[in-house]
Amino acid sequence: MENQITVTEDSMVFSALYENYEMNIKNDNYEKKLGIWSIEESYRKNLKYAYVYLTDCGGMIVRKYKIIRFEKDTNTPDKYYFYFENGEDFFVQYPFGIVQGHHYILSSDIENLPRLEQSEINKRIDKSRNTKMSKPRRKKIIMLNPREQLSKVFLNKHFKQKQKIILSDLSMLDKLVESGQDPDVVLTNYFNNLESKKKIS
Repeated sequence: MENQITVTEDSMVFSALYENYEMNIKNDNYEKKLGIWSIEESYRKNLKYAYVYLTDCGGMIVRKYKIIRFEKDTNTPDKYYFYFENGEDFFVQYPFGIVQGHHYILSSDIENLPRLEQSEINKRIDKSRNTKMSKPRRKKIIMLNPREQLSKVFLNKHFKQKQKIILSDLSMLDKLVESGQDPDVVLTNYFNNLESKKKIS
């Protein structure tokens, strides 16, 4: 059972990447639903409005929704999305810090903020768009020790039919990789040497 807490906030602010803003928020999606979030029951009962915080644009709110209802997501039952009435453009500077995920607020604290000028809105939206385009895709770098590098190469199809590594040779192979030699080259030379010795004997 969810914890029951008393709340006064009637609105949520959630963050959106530029791509999501362009595809699903700038123009209302046909289902008129957005989400998903983990939201306590007390908040779900109290939230009437949702505001969209666009990332990488200097802290600007870009859209407002009147929430109709929350529904549980069937794929992740501990999270919820909401259905909304038609959204409206709503451009103000968000004064309560960076939004990652979502914040709960009073709508009066947002509604009373001065609206931004169109030139400022355009500049900030361009900043969000260009920031996302210029950011390189980051790949997770996994550092493997010499033994792991050798194992990874050994399991490749190139070596599947080769004879097994002699256990007493592993330390020597590790040192070769640790010195900077390519593990693929190390194993290729190793197996070639074994084959040569085999033929001589």
